[in-house]
Amino acid sequence: MSSQQIADQQQRSAAIDPKRSFIIQAPAGSGKTELLIQRYLALLGRVETPRSILAITFTRKAAAEMRHRVLQALDSAQHDPPEEEHKRLTWTLARQALLQDEKHAWNLQENPALLFIQTIDSFNSSLVRKMPWLTRFGGVPELAENPEQLYQQAAEKLVSRLGSDNPGSEQVARLLGHLDNRVDRLQQMLVEMLRRRDQWLRHLLGAGGADLQHRLEAGLRQLVESCLEDLVADLPASFAEEILACGRVSAANLSAEGDRPLLYLTDLDWMPRAEIDHLPIWLGIADLLLTGTGDLRKPGGVNIKLGFPPGEKSGKERMQQLLSSLQEFPAFISQLGRVRGLPTSSYRGDQWQILQALIELLPLLVGELWLVFRGEGQADFAEIALKAQQALGAVDDPSDLLLKLDSNLHHILIDEFQDTSWLQYDLLKTLTCGWQAGDGRSLFLVGDPMQSIYRFREAEVGLFLRTFQGTLDDRLSLTPLRLNCNFRSQQGLVDWVNRSFARIFPHQADEASGAVP
Repeated sequence: MSSQQIADQQQRSAAIDPKRSFIIQAPAGSGKTELLIQRYLALLGRVETPRSILAITFTRKAAAEMRHRVLQALDSAQHDPPEEEHKRLTWTLARQALLQDEKHAWNLQENPALLFIQTIDSFNSSLVRKMPWLTRFGGVPELAENPEQLYQQAAEKLVSRLGSDNPGSEQVARLLGHLDNRVDRLQQMLVEMLRRRDQWLRHLLGAGGADLQHRLEAGLRQLVESCLEDLVADLPASFAEEILACGRVSAANLSAEGDRPLLYLTDLDWMPRAEIDHLPIWLGIADLLLTGTGDLRKPGGVNIKLGFPPGEKSGKERMQQLLSSLQEFPAFISQLGRVRGLPTSSYRGDQWQILQALIELLPLLVGELWLVFRGEGQADFAEIALKAQQALGAVDDPSDLLLKLDSNLHHILIDEFQDTSWLQYDLLKTLTCGWQAGDGRSLFLVGDPMQSIYRFREAEVGLFLRTFQGTLDDRLSLTPLRLNCNFRSQQGLVDWVNRSFARIFPHQADEASGAVP
């Protein structure tokens, strides 16, 4: 184990430097919690008050454990140092923190509440509690145990506007017509939109119709081209010419079949690129190589229906050999199958009318939800988080609360950063909007994108991948570090698992899909 410790000891030593900001990728068993405690103790040993350090976790259990381990380290530092090297480092850092405790009369052992260690939800609630008028509840609402029921109430109230003179009646009618007058389907769609409103509210509010359509279509193009880039990356280049040759034969023999995607391969002598305009060609290649269910065609299925009649013996054999060879490239086949589900880059007139009706309804839907929240005296996680963001104000229009936090808060540590949602990410950006390089403040983010489990609460592992590039919002620089040492399993077992499962994981990280190599 000592050789393994040496392997990433440089990263571990750097990570506790309180003058620098880091984002740490820490796999299971890598000693992440111990490193987090060491970082916290290192900061305690130099700050004027513990309240200038904010540590955020995602569960009450994790917050309680972190607080307990910090206090335990401070208690141990009053005794002789341990023999284990990593424990001795924790002891040394805790010893320095005790000196600072004594200097400033914190008495942390008797006043553990001075440790600013909270869950993200309790931190959000504390912000709202400081500015209760923002909620218009008269206080912080109770957290709803079953918000789905509240979403359903809001959806039903909005749909009930049908046939009335109230705003939204016309849009409800248009959406119902699109859904074959299935009220249950419309209500379920609205419930789903409310569940994910933290993802679309920031895009919807303040955007005009034409501008919003342009932005949505730009998003479609970006999505399509991102998927095509993944496809091109997995394309076995040595088979490109074979794909084109077989495609030309097939397309020539099926020229009378009208609008079949495969016909885009007619006389084609170059491979398409990862561009939106080349999507029809990729669909033609998918038509050539894949079955209707997205599986690679079997060599025995090469027949006249695919453009290889009995007289086309050489072409048929060439196609069969191609299909046999492509069985060794499951990633390419999987990506090619995804292409079939990609949208076009723009909306038809009738499509935009339906989407516009939904867009016009969404603010009314959010209003109905707020009325339900107020009536029940309850709210969901997203509502508390939205109100917390409002309590801070904006980067160019900060509230008094944000200015106070900017003055008092010098260091932020976030555990399980892979489970951060867009709302939480925006909150972090706002909290640090006044930070400057070299001003003595630091950010410490730690997590493992392979262990993201809070997608049901809108966690976006892609945010970890984005931030691991070295900046928060392309503004605040962070040093990315990876921990490699595993303290739970022998290295041979870890290496075997990594080799055995390598083929089912992507080759590279993808922020949009959350793919982690």
